[in-house]
Amino acid sequence: MSRTAKFILRIAILGMIAAYVLVDFFVFKGPLSQIIDRSLSSRPDVVARVAGHFITRSQLERATREKLWLEGKSFDSLNATEKTKAHETALEGLIDHALLAISRAVSGFVNVFNPSRIIIGGSFAEAHWKVLHSRIQGEIGDNSFKVPGRRVSVHPAELGGDVSLAGCHPMVVERIGNPEWERAVAVKSKGDTR
Repeated sequence: MSRTAKFILRIAILGMIAAYVLVDFFVFKGPLSQIIDRSLSSRPDVVARVAGHFITRSQLERATREKLWLEGKSFDSLNATEKTKAHETALEGLIDHALLAISRAVSGFVNVFNPSRIIIGGSFAEAHWKVLHSRIQGEIGDNSFKVPGRRVSVHPAELGGDVSLAGCHPMVVERIGNPEWERAVAVKSKGDTR
């Protein structure tokens, strides 16, 4: 086998491995993705995962104690049921904080990039879509420039929790070098808004 053929074979094998890993992680949530999810979610200090970020037991304890302190209560003086309720309330507060952060980020994105449509995906958006959508609309209405704020629409991703950049790869590859697509891009860049 020639050196060129060996090189091509190596590239093909590495490409297949990379494709398998991408499909496993981003499309099908296959065995590799499940192993990693189980290993991360089995960490004893993680109590929740919000938008891909972990909320640890220490963060929850701190948020719970701060909330109780603001109410003039002590965590140690609560019974087991009240402690559970206090933890749930604090966790809801942490999730609400994440909703606010995402909403403000989208509002800033509207001001900077002036998009006509924003697609939001991922497991957090899927789990909290109604609340997240209303918060985003409120933030856009309150904090975005008026014209882009009226023009933009926000939608959930069709792939739900499995959305990723890998999902747009086939579309990009299909359009690279496509003369019809290049003409459409040229027309749009000249100011035609059809």
